[in-house]
Amino acid sequence: PIRFANSSKDCLFFTTERGGYALISYDEQLATIQQSSAALSHSSPSKKKSDDNVDNTSSSDLIIGEHYPVRTHASGSLTNYSTSVIAGGRRAECGPLAAVDPLHRCIALHLYDGFVTVIPIHRGYDINTPRTSSSADGGGKQAPRGMASLSTKPFGDAFHTRIEQRTVLSMTFLKTHPTRSTYIPQLALLYQDARGFQHVISHGIDLSKKCMVLYGSTAAANNNAQDAIEIDGKPAASIMPPPGEQLKKSRIEGGSAMLVSVPPAKTAGGGTKANALGGVLILGQRQITYHSTAEGATKVL
Repeated sequence: PIRFANSSKDCLFFTTERGGYALISYDEQLATIQQSSAALSHSSPSKKKSDDNVDNTSSSDLIIGEHYPVRTHASGSLTNYSTSVIAGGRRAECGPLAAVDPLHRCIALHLYDGFVTVIPIHRGYDINTPRTSSSADGGGKQAPRGMASLSTKPFGDAFHTRIEQRTVLSMTFLKTHPTRSTYIPQLALLYQDARGFQHVISHGIDLSKKCMVLYGSTAAANNNAQDAIEIDGKPAASIMPPPGEQLKKSRIEGGSAMLVSVPPAKTAGGGTKANALGGVLILGQRQITYHSTAEGATKVL
């Protein structure tokens, strides 16, 4: 699910095995039309079909009522440009994998071995934008403080980043403080090496430079409006976590198949540190393991 800054409801992003994608949401306007159409057709017997010369208006109303109240905000095929950018790339063995940043800054997709495709999210997108709007950005509206300008497109241009990990089994974004964190998106990967051992590692995604900041690096500072954040009313650049807080766990239980991100631990006062990274649950065949490098914790549940 993706929730934009100017909406109280979620949108659903999904992909298909053939590389198609779509962003959809519940369409309240169409649902209202459906209900009105259904009530009108049941309360007006004169609108029922009595011969071949049916009134066009009533027929149109009944057709509207047969559609699902779903609105498509974006759709397309990732393979249209992937084949030209990743020449000779092999499709991911474990099928398409997708993860959404908890702060709704980007979507990560694993479609080809050795690559992660990143789709930036326009956080100021208005899901109530009229259907006839052009695809150009802008619109003359003001976004909330700390957000990019409102856009008539929900997504920015996708880009590909290389990773060393080949056989990726699962991935998820690490959770952090929802309003005060200055860390760039942290993508955790569960992967298997050539000898069959499984490991977990995290990398950062620099949206302004359109690249992956690999584990152990701290060279990342984003001042792009896409990543701009405000803390206590002051702009703050996005950075990588210190190496000692970046997630890494080697030789986990064999047969592990899924990562589930967990929020950061609470402080003694019941709050969450501004720059605190959560950990992950590693779901294996025989056990569930919680690991957080930032907290220095590894627990078998």
